[in-house]
Amino acid sequence: PGGGEVLGVPVVNSLADIGEPVHMVDVFRKPEAAPDIAREAVAIGATSLWLQPGCVSPEAGDIARSAGLAFAEDLCTRQVHRDEGVGAIGPSQLG
Repeated sequence: PGGGEVLGVPVVNSLADIGEPVHMVDVFRKPEAAPDIAREAVAIGATSLWLQPGCVSPEAGDIARSAGLAFAEDLCTRQVHRDEGVGAIGPSQLG
């Protein structure tokens, strides 16, 4: 939050400020922030909510799943992609 860019991608203050479709909301926050982020993800029509390691929120999971979003928690997207053979992900794959 606060503007600027990260790896060439604009920083926004809320998911509602993103001007294009969002497929996955990837959460690197404390668990107590997850339910509100889940509600935002539902509101913008995201298709999945992914909580990174250390972030476990049954409430966020309930919100996401009840709206039809795919949900994962306490998992690293990069690790899962590597372990499942999906391929590398990370900054070198942006833009």
